[in-house]
Amino acid sequence: MKKCKLVQNIMNFKFCYIIFCTIICFIVLSVPTFAKENSDNVIRVGSFEETYNVVNEKGERSGYGYEYLQDIAGYAGWTYKYITSDWKNCFTQLENGEIDILGGISYTDDRAEKMLFSDMPMGEEKYYIYTDASNMDLTAGNLDSFEGKNIGVFKDNIVEDVLNEWESKYGLHTKHINVSTNTEIMDKLSNHEIDCFVSQEDPRWEESDISPLTSIGETEIYFAINPERPDIKEALDSAMRRIKDDNPFYTDDLYRRYLSAQSSSFLSKEESEWIGQHGAIRIGYLNQDGGISRVDPSTGKLTGVITDYVDLAENCLQGQTLEFELKGYDMRQEVNCFRHCRMEK
Repeated sequence: MKKCKLVQNIMNFKFCYIIFCTIICFIVLSVPTFAKENSDNVIRVGSFEETYNVVNEKGERSGYGYEYLQDIAGYAGWTYKYITSDWKNCFTQLENGEIDILGGISYTDDRAEKMLFSDMPMGEEKYYIYTDASNMDLTAGNLDSFEGKNIGVFKDNIVEDVLNEWESKYGLHTKHINVSTNTEIMDKLSNHEIDCFVSQEDPRWEESDISPLTSIGETEIYFAINPERPDIKEALDSAMRRIKDDNPFYTDDLYRRYLSAQSSSFLSKEESEWIGQHGAIRIGYLNQDGGISRVDPSTGKLTGVITDYVDLAENCLQGQTLEFELKGYDMRQEVNCFRHCRMEK
């Protein structure tokens, strides 16, 4: 009986030991995960549809602000948890301390009472009036063409303030139509509810055959920070200074890579009518004019800057092709005669 009791006690001890070890392992393994989720090194970043943080259909992130934050993380030792919402909700969440950082925010005194701002701007946001190629009533060279037009804009926002200043500067009066998403902008353009719209510089518009008409202003933008986390601001400012020290042209490089909008110009209604009546655009050149224009006597082939210009100009317009007629002359007097004769006609 004693032997059976001893065996039973040993078995009970082993069972308790196994249970004890299991509990210890569970606690030990759980601590890093819990610590990671609650660590000061995990920064909650607000994410909304914008130019600076782009999310593709696979959920992959890219863009000016995204890359900047990734480089900051390398200096600060941070990892990020992205919290996706619309702009207004992200802004409210930042004020309430539910997120820690929101990029691409313009500084105002009112906002500074509710949140912290990075010491250095993260860049400069430029604003343009955009429209599509089918609209020939608007031209950058004729600001009066904007008079009375319906302009889509994110109302009660810095963007509308910039638009108001531009209109006041040039004495223009337009009707502001509220738009909040890219999809809404495209729908209102298609339905002719708006003639054009204001947006920060964004090369993605080119994919939809939309081009910037004219710049209306710019503002410096900052990283805005949870008002209860001055420690995050301190680490962020330090990282941004170190990035600038290591590469003084860092933000310029990001701008060229992600934001620089390549304007796809198109002809106004008057210009299209002139081209239709005039036909090919005639260009006179000297047969031997250094690097500008040179004709090979043996082949008759024209080379030089003028051919590069024509190749570029032929397809520089959005949805339109220009036709050029080139004529060579041996002497400058002949070119001048050609020009004056055409003007008289």
